[in-house]
Amino acid sequence: MAPSSDNVIPLRPEQDSAEGDLPVSLRELAETVDVVGHCLVHIASAAGSERSSDTQILLHMSAVERRLEDLAAVTVVTWPDVSWALRFCSARARALTTISQSAASLGSVRSDVWPTGTFAHSGPLSSALREVRDLIVQRYPQTRQAC
Repeated sequence: MAPSSDNVIPLRPEQDSAEGDLPVSLRELAETVDVVGHCLVHIASAAGSERSSDTQILLHMSAVERRLEDLAAVTVVTWPDVSWALRFCSARARALTTISQSAASLGSVRSDVWPTGTFAHSGPLSSALREVRDLIVQRYPQTRQAC
C-alpha cells in the first residue's frame, strides 16, 4: 500500500500573505520599530553624555518591553513565514532577557545620576534591540518609515 500524502502538512515557505492573515498587524510591527528606535537613540545619547538619568532609560526600556510582550503572538505556528518567525522569536526572547538584566543593573545603581560607561548592559541591550528592529524591517520594509 502506498503511503498517503493526505497526512503530510508542509511547512510554509517564506511567503507574503495578506495583512489580515497575520496575528499581529504591520502597524503594530511598525510601532515596535519606532519604540525600539527611540530607545536606541536614548541609549546612544546617554552613552555620549557626561551624566544621564536612569529613569529615562528605564522608561524607554519599559516601553520596548511592553511592545515585545505584545508580539508574543508571533510564533512559528501562527506566522506565515516560519523561518522568519523562528529568528524573530529568538531575537525577541534575547531582547526581553537583556532588558530584564539591564533594568536590574540600573536598579542597583544608588545614585539618580551615573557617569558615562557605568551602564554595563548598554552594548548588549543596543545589540539585542537592533537585532529585533532589523529583523522586522528586513522582512517588512514598509515598517522602515518608523526607524
